[in-house]
Amino acid sequence: MLLKEASSTYKHLLKELPFGVALFNAQAKLQFFNSKFAQIWMLDASFLKKEPSFEYILDKIQEKNIPQNKTPIKQPTGEYK
Repeated sequence: MLLKEASSTYKHLLKELPFGVALFNAQAKLQFFNSKFAQIWMLDASFLKKEPSFEYILDKIQEKNIPQNKTPIKQPTGEYK
């Protein structure tokens, strides 16, 4: 039960952060995002809840012509340290 409570607490903290957060699984599918992430990239929460791929999200962002950071975004490798 303690693990479940801790997970719930961390999820709540991530939702409340003042910056965008998105977490992807090893297959590069979106597993979690906060509302700030959706707001920054002008993406509908209903779209993000469908667990789109990292690449598909980038395609949607590019379609909107949102200026991106000059540093290239790398595909997640599934390796976490």
